[in-house]
Amino acid sequence: MTKKILKISAFVLIILAVALTAYYFILSTNENVATGKKPFFGNLFPFGNNTVVNEEIPFASTTPEIKNEPQTGTFEQKVRLISNEPVAGSIFIPSTKGDTVRYIEKATGHIFDVPTFENTTNRISNTTIPQIYIASFTENGNSFIAQYTKDGDIIETFYGKITGTSTERTVSGTILSRSTLSFSTSPDQKNIFVLEKTKGGTEGYIQNLANMSKKLVWTSPLREFIPQFISTDHITLQSKPHTSANGLLFDINIQNNTTKLLLTQLNLSTLSNKNGISVLYSNNKSLFVFNVETKKSVEINPRTFPEKCVWANTKAFLYCAVPKTNLNSTSLYSWYQGKVSYSDTIWEYDLVGDTARQIVNLEELAGRSIDISNISINQSDTLLLIQSKTDGSLWTVKTN
Repeated sequence: MTKKILKISAFVLIILAVALTAYYFILSTNENVATGKKPFFGNLFPFGNNTVVNEEIPFASTTPEIKNEPQTGTFEQKVRLISNEPVAGSIFIPSTKGDTVRYIEKATGHIFDVPTFENTTNRISNTTIPQIYIASFTENGNSFIAQYTKDGDIIETFYGKITGTSTERTVSGTILSRSTLSFSTSPDQKNIFVLEKTKGGTEGYIQNLANMSKKLVWTSPLREFIPQFISTDHITLQSKPHTSANGLLFDINIQNNTTKLLLTQLNLSTLSNKNGISVLYSNNKSLFVFNVETKKSVEINPRTFPEKCVWANTKAFLYCAVPKTNLNSTSLYSWYQGKVSYSDTIWEYDLVGDTARQIVNLEELAGRSIDISNISINQSDTLLLIQSKTDGSLWTVKTN
């Protein structure tokens, strides 16, 4: 009887020891995953590599069973997160239900659709195009132009077509000229303006996306220009801003000739509206709206960069991201160089009523500071699509 009791006691002690050992192992592992240290038992046991993989929980998916999909905020929110991953390009695609945001990820080239009228995120293409740094959707979001680096220093410009009807579509396309410096998409998304490097400077071409034909419309011994395709027949070319250099803004009329719209403006930065009559511009001093027909400029406040603004489609309004801190003559150049970043609010400028009002405090509603580098607007002027310069995240903002 005594032997039987001793056996039972020994068996119970063994079980307790195993349980305590397992508990300590789990506790030690959890602590070390958080701290990045090697677990105690990893150093004792002679198998494995004695390292801990720090598991990173994905930002969350739109449905629990899908991994590595970006999380979206609810569509009722004034400010809604569309993608927490860096985005190379995005577009509003209108439908009878409402607008859908289509975007392409920088790291992978995967393409996603996020309806603004419901809480879903759909990956429509998993074709991998790694390390895209800029992309522009064309043909109502069914194609795109993207630039990425190859072999370290070669810039590839790719025209991609999104094909298929299922939720998993494919991307196929062609490489455009390897001399491409920059490009801009026409408002109807059927053409692109391509600025190409030559031995003597630059050449500018209109390229038709339906048949890929090209028409030369610009030549210059200079190379540092930023193009904006503003209408069917007009393209503006702005010299890149610099604090100590006078900038130029050219208007290229495809049918006729080229004219100078603005000149002798230090640190010039511009944004033309689609009818070509008004130009928002900044210089070392302030922010102005220039009337092409009357040749007069009107100062508007608060001050910001034209790069942080978009023209409304249905009224004489501007929507701009305005930094909370005051700007000076070197702010734009430093911002381009990445030396400074800002926390923005969204303002609405009524150019007829000569008024401006803040409509969104981004940091308050988004829960983080956002320095906007890209901003666009839907056709009805009810939604803005904004992108953070610091982390590449994508958001929508309601204008009312």
